[in-house]
Amino acid sequence: MKFVPRRMGETAESSSGGGPHGTNKEILTLTALVCLTMAVLYFSVGLVTDLVVSQISPERESELFGALSMGDEFNSVIPNDYTEKWESVEAILQKLEGYMAVAPLEYKLAYHPSLDPNAFAIPGGTIAVTRGLLDEMEEEIAMAFVVAHELGHFANRDHLKGMGRRLGFGLGIRILFGGGLDSLTNKGAELMLLKYSRNQESNADQFAMECLDEVYGRHDGAGKLFEILNSSESMPKWAYMFSTHPDSADRLQLLAEEWR
Repeated sequence: MKFVPRRMGETAESSSGGGPHGTNKEILTLTALVCLTMAVLYFSVGLVTDLVVSQISPERESELFGALSMGDEFNSVIPNDYTEKWESVEAILQKLEGYMAVAPLEYKLAYHPSLDPNAFAIPGGTIAVTRGLLDEMEEEIAMAFVVAHELGHFANRDHLKGMGRRLGFGLGIRILFGGGLDSLTNKGAELMLLKYSRNQESNADQFAMECLDEVYGRHDGAGKLFEILNSSESMPKWAYMFSTHPDSADRLQLLAEEWR
């Protein structure tokens, strides 16, 4: 008997998974599942991190990070012509420490020779101030805002929460996805963490303004650093989703609207 193949019609398409339409549906389903899993992981890690950080006292933080090595650039000798400015920043820090919301850490300043105007908080109570910032901040209120902003990071435990989220989220992704979806999951994780970092910056701005009003009774000129940064920034608005900091123009506008 001769075998004659029969036409299977729609059955053939169904058994192959629905053709291109079925494949696209599977990809969309997988993508949605990955996104949902990452969102649940992100919020879970955040809750656990905040709980753990709340159990770390400022004293314990000082013990853990007080002797943290910051690199040779932080051990640079303050130039003689910057001594007076440096002493004024130390006086500002001492004045701001009186604000009741400031975390009870043993704060100290570290000089950094970078010409970029900047300051940043280092776990344990160190606030690094760059040479560029000393050059640009002529008014006390302007410098006080920057220092108070860093004190806000310590008060909100941002440095510890940020480290905990990055470590926990990265580990969770490795456990759940292994190396099979590295490109997709790593990019998604980075965007989530960058969004969290921008929120931290906005909260620290809020803390700084409250601190200035309490200590100085005014906040005019507080956004001087943002004005300087805004004049040199050229990124389009959408590009800030890939940045750790919000757009300086937006930060200036927010300060103007909320602190008239």
